[in-house]
Amino acid sequence: MRYRKSIWLPLSGNPYVSRASDVSKGISARKTKTGKWRFEVIDKREWEIPEVPEDAGTLAVDVGLNVLATDSEGRLYGESFKPKFDKLYKRLQTVRANRQRQGLRENSPRLDRLESRLTGMIKTECGRVVNELIRKYPDTLFVVEDLDLRGSRGQKRFAYRALQTSLERKTAIEKVNPAYTSQECPSCGYVSRRNRSGVKFSCKSCGRRAHADWVGASGILRRSEDKDIT
Repeated sequence: MRYRKSIWLPLSGNPYVSRASDVSKGISARKTKTGKWRFEVIDKREWEIPEVPEDAGTLAVDVGLNVLATDSEGRLYGESFKPKFDKLYKRLQTVRANRQRQGLRENSPRLDRLESRLTGMIKTECGRVVNELIRKYPDTLFVVEDLDLRGSRGQKRFAYRALQTSLERKTAIEKVNPAYTSQECPSCGYVSRRNRSGVKFSCKSCGRRAHADWVGASGILRRSEDKDIT
C-alpha cells in the first residue's frame, strides 16, 4: 500500500442476506488479534416487514436474566447462553477493572476484542432465537416489553436490544407497559415482588408455582389484551 494511493477491496456480504443492497460511504477499520485488518461498512437496506393477517395469533416474549427468552406458551430459548455470556462478561469486567487500578487508559485493543466478541455472541444467539420463534409461529404478532434500559446492566440490556432489533427487522411487534408483569400471579392476579425469586415464581396469595420467566411472558400477553393499560 502506498500513501494516498487508492486500492480496491473485495466486499463480502452477510451469508444470511440473499440480495445486494446499498452500503454507507463511511468505513470502519480494525486490526484483528492475528494481525489482519478488517474493513466494515454499514448496510443501508430498508427492511421489508411482512404484514400480519388480521386474524393472526399473538405471542408474548420475555427476555430474561437466566434464560435468554421465554414465550407465553412456556417454551424456553437460549438456556445455555447465560453461562457463556457471564464467563465472557466477567472476563471483560476484570480486564477493565485491572486497567483502572493501574491508571491505564480506559480503552485498549484487548478490551475492544472482548467487547466485539460479546456483542457478536449476543447478536448471533438473539438472531437464532428470533428465527426459531418465527419458524414456530408464522403469521404471529409478537408482544414485548417497552423497557426503559437506562438502569439495566449486563445481559438484560444487551439481549433485549439485540432481540428487539432482530424482531423488528423480521416481523411485526407490539410493545406494552412492562410494569409488574413479572410479579403478577397468572392465576389469582396477586401482585408482589416477593412472588418471584430467581427463576422460581411462588404466589404468596394462592400458592401458584411456575417458572418465573414464563410468568413474565404470560403477564406481557395479558397486558397486550388489556387496552385500558398503556
